[in-house]
Amino acid sequence: MVNTYYQKRQKDWKIKRRLYLFGSLFCMVSAFFLFSKRNDVMPPERLTSLGTLTLRQKPEIDKEPGKYGGYYLKLAFLEIEKPLKISGTNYYCADRDAIVNSFGGGSMLQVLVDKNDFHDAYFGGDKIYGLILGNKNYCNLDCANKSFNQNQKIGTVAFGTFTLGCLIAVLLPFKPRLRVSKYKTYDIEPLVIIIIVTIVVVYIFKSFI
Repeated sequence: MVNTYYQKRQKDWKIKRRLYLFGSLFCMVSAFFLFSKRNDVMPPERLTSLGTLTLRQKPEIDKEPGKYGGYYLKLAFLEIEKPLKISGTNYYCADRDAIVNSFGGGSMLQVLVDKNDFHDAYFGGDKIYGLILGNKNYCNLDCANKSFNQNQKIGTVAFGTFTLGCLIAVLLPFKPRLRVSKYKTYDIEPLVIIIIVTIVVVYIFKSFI
């Protein structure tokens, strides 16, 4: 009787394993869409103008230090001691050819920056989010925000997939058991653990991006 009971449980468990695999994948996809939030590289309402500034010299394309450093546009202005830059997704969405080839020393441009970079009326940042001459903005903030959010989603899903993949690999071969006393234990459905860990991982990861 005992052997028959455990054989039945083993058979049922083999069937459930397939359901757990599909259930965990569905849980992962649903959770990331549920908790995903738009996190723009620069919301338009945070932009403020430094006024019209005069270039010291022709803008240059430079590279951040390090093996994986990204490229950026460096712009030096007479009114500001340190050079400013257009970097990240803003760099790839900006009209780089026009900025480098159309402007030189003496060019006067309106510069938009993050108002959060101001501290007691002092501008402490170094990033440009808008470069305007006449009616044209040579930085495409909408494109930069969309690109940033797309990259963020890819990174989030990749991280979640790896984490849950490791979790699934550990849980699927056996049914976890919770010991509440020396003589009493309870079987725990792996899908319950996967759901809980999925929610925790999503919240923790999203808090850092």
